[in-house]
Parts: sequence; C-alpha cells; structure tokens
Amino acid sequence: MLKIFRNRNLPYQFPRLYDALVYQIIFRWLGMSGAAQTQLVATGIQRDGRLLEAPFGTGALTLDLYASRPAIQVIGLDYSLPMLLAARRRIETKGLVNVQLVCANMNVLPFANDTFDQIVTLNGLHVVDHPETVVDELLRVAEDGAMVVGTAGVAIGNEPRGGLQKLLTRLGWITPLDDQKLHELLGLTWSKLSATRTGAMYAFRRPKLDQATGEEIAVA
Repeated sequence: MLKIFRNRNLPYQFPRLYDALVYQIIFRWLGMSGAAQTQLVATGIQRDGRLLEAPFGTGALTLDLYASRPAIQVIGLDYSLPMLLAARRRIETKGLVNVQLVCANMNVLPFANDTFDQIVTLNGLHVVDHPETVVDELLRVAEDGAMVVGTAGVAIGNEPRGGLQKLLTRLGWITPLDDQKLHELLGLTWSKLSATRTGAMYAFRRPKLDQATGEEIAVA
C-alpha cells in the first residue's frame, strides 16, 4: 500500500482532490497560500505579450487573472494530462480564448529560444528531478529582459509544519530545496542573472544584453 502512495505521479491523477488539499490546505500550511501566489503573478506580469506558465496544473491559481488580461497570450504547460483536462474544463467554462495548453516535460520545453516575454513557474522546482535543468530551459525560452516569477518549496526544518513536508518528501511527492540551493539555482544558472528572493517566492528578470558588447542593458 505504501508503495502505491510513493508513486510521484499519484497526486496529479486526481485534480479536484489536488486543488482542495494542496491549494487550500497544504500550501497555506507551508507558507505559500494560493492567494499570495496569485498576487505574486499579478505583480510580476507587467506587460502584454506571450507568457509561459509551467507547470500549469489545473489553472486554479491564475486563470481568473488571465481572464482579466485578455491581451496576454498564455501557454500553460504541464506533464500531467488529468491536470490539463481539468484546466481545459475551467477554460471552457470561463470562455477564455487567450490560454492554450501543452502537455510536455519541463526538462525539455518544446519551444524555440527567446519565445516568451514573461515566465510563470509556481511550485515547479521542488517537484522535478533536475530543477537546475528546468531553470536553464525556462531562461532559454525567455526573451532578453523577460520577467520570471514563481514559488518553490524550501526545506523548513524541524518547526511544527516541517512534519508534513517530511512526509511529502518521504512519499517522493516533493524534493524541497534549501535556501542556498535555491539561491544558487536562481543566481548562478544564468551567467548574468540578478535574482532576489523572499521566503519561498522569487522574481527576477533575465538580463537584456547588448548584442555588440554583451553588456547588460538596464530595463525599466
């Protein structure tokens, strides 16, 4: 029985249960409430254009936001087909035409270099086997000067809520990062990246580089 629950894909086979437990209870307990994550995205996406959100899940955190910003063309990517089917039902119910869904692996994004103006990655880095590869891929498909906003599970040690995190880790559902690892991922993966992070939430901009000199250009 325990072997069944140790299936890393198990939580993503039940989208409604995932939304009820994870977005409403677990995230809040671990310090990343759904409302706070939605606000992070709302603050981070400062212009219209092409936006990639990966992983997209069921769209519970961001679809209402995208509905209010119809000029943003969103690609929602996730490897779990049940989650994307739930997201599609939400999109159809809301009548959205600016959100498209793609089923693919975040480690090998099926997009050309410099494709997206903005990147959103909520709760992605602690559920993949190679987070450094995911960061590389996100930055590869981001245009120069693109804003990247997201959240990641950071190890919270022996405080009371740490017991839940340890259980999820033992089941193999998450691999929380320590502060130093997350800082290295965001600060060193891209050679000229300038990153700031507060708690488990982060926002940074891929530098815009002068094509002739390679020097960073200030972005307003």
